[in-house]
Amino acid sequence: MPDKAKYDYSGRNVPVNDAARIMGKSPQFIRIGLQRGILPFGVALKTEDSNQQYDYYISPKQFAEYTGYQFEDVESAEGSIVTANMLTTVNKEVSA
Repeated sequence: MPDKAKYDYSGRNVPVNDAARIMGKSPQFIRIGLQRGILPFGVALKTEDSNQQYDYYISPKQFAEYTGYQFEDVESAEGSIVTANMLTTVNKEVSA
């Protein structure tokens, strides 16, 4: 699992491989979880009814809420907004 890494998805899709790496799971785990509606942070849609291929969307915000990652707040002209810059949670181990 990445330590204190910053992910910038610019409000777009979190790639399946990144989600798998962050969660310590295989990409197949993420794909099947999305196809079956078990993982609540994205969707899997067939590109065509006759096609076996799926297209995946993982919401950066929902993924952060599910995994415990935090977003940065950025000030804009409209006020505080949430960006898709994801930060890993801080390791809370106590030093001996």
